[in-house]
Amino acid sequence: MSEKYRYLPRDVTIQDPSTEAGASLTRLLETATAASLRSVIKDLTEEAPNLERLCITLLLAHNKTPDDHSMKAATNQAWALWFSIEDALKELDAYGGPDEDYERVAYVWEQLAQVVSDGRASADCRQEIQSQALKYLASDNVSVDELFDVAKACCHTDEEFRLLAQTFEATDRSCSFGSCTYKGQAMQIYRQIGDRDRYLALRLEHLESGRDFLELATFYAEAGEMDKAVLTAEQGLAQTLTHRWSNATALRTFLADYALSMGDRERYIELQFANATERLTLEHYKRFEQLCTPDEWQAFGPRLLSCLETAWTDAKVSIWLDRKQFEQALAALLEDGPCFDAGPDSQLRRSARELESQYPTDLLNYYLRKLGPIEAGSRRRYTEQAHYVADIKRVMLDHLVDEPAWVSFSARLKTESKRLPAFRDELKKVLPDVFEGGSGEGSG
Repeated sequence: MSEKYRYLPRDVTIQDPSTEAGASLTRLLETATAASLRSVIKDLTEEAPNLERLCITLLLAHNKTPDDHSMKAATNQAWALWFSIEDALKELDAYGGPDEDYERVAYVWEQLAQVVSDGRASADCRQEIQSQALKYLASDNVSVDELFDVAKACCHTDEEFRLLAQTFEATDRSCSFGSCTYKGQAMQIYRQIGDRDRYLALRLEHLESGRDFLELATFYAEAGEMDKAVLTAEQGLAQTLTHRWSNATALRTFLADYALSMGDRERYIELQFANATERLTLEHYKRFEQLCTPDEWQAFGPRLLSCLETAWTDAKVSIWLDRKQFEQALAALLEDGPCFDAGPDSQLRRSARELESQYPTDLLNYYLRKLGPIEAGSRRRYTEQAHYVADIKRVMLDHLVDEPAWVSFSARLKTESKRLPAFRDELKKVLPDVFEGGSGEGSG
């Protein structure tokens, strides 16, 4: 803190001398002079330099200054942002760096894109910043998606966008570190400026994923060419299933919406069924049930249940529970097949807890098996085991009401973990009183 404000009280309410009431910021702003506001802003940025950019951005947005002053201010702000990360960019370009360095420069690039996109920075400034952005896009160590946004934000006319698209199109480089590609960016720009021919020429040449087919189908649909849109989506779905690409769900949804709009309910339900069962979950099961009429559910319900044979364990257990078929749910749980997530807050563990009151012995044996031997391992494994110990305690005390069993188990656990301080550390995070003897209370 500067000497000027060293003795400013920070922990009391500032009083307005004229009213002896708590100071109102709105009232003070209404009565403040321009000179005093300039002084406050200057002092504020000196006290907290990180607020300077925010002040500049807000002043540019609210202050109706003449065009030449506005242009100069925006240009200065743009260069200030660029220079603030220039050394970091050179370091990353030469040697690479940790994720946090990329995140920091990406954040500044996002701010820079906003500054140059509003049209107030000078044309020379925008051209030079775009040139710098393109230079770093070509780097193997720096190229990330936000640089594409900066390069595009520097364009304000269709001609400028077209020149940038041509530059991207001519670049012999497939992709950046992120998800963007040069060809993809060129197509996006051609579509934006309405250059149908160039967009289609590139898009038809680069249909390499389900997402590409979906984008093209959407383009045709927006142009009112539904026959082409549907044909493209059908071709994309076939290719996606053949090559195991992603986006089959989105393509089916596109086709299902079209089928519904044409009154083809049978086709609509078949596509939605395929989406629901592609990777069956309780959420997909319930959503599909809601889509069906009673007659449709009577026809498709048994088909959907037959898909449980190949579903993951968490889906099997949760769906059987939703249907109140508890024995089937228990059997699926005890199969111990693959699941999406078995963490303490996962669907599988929540489902297991629902079964504890009806099948406590089965669940206790299940938790003991999942706990496994107490032996040297990773912190991650210790954390998993700690939560299984909590499950065991809950079943023993809350459902079996067998405190002696818990006392005996915790004593054995204490002995087996004697030389495993890291295990005990993780266990105490979950059960702080685990080695203090039986309390007669469950784990909650």
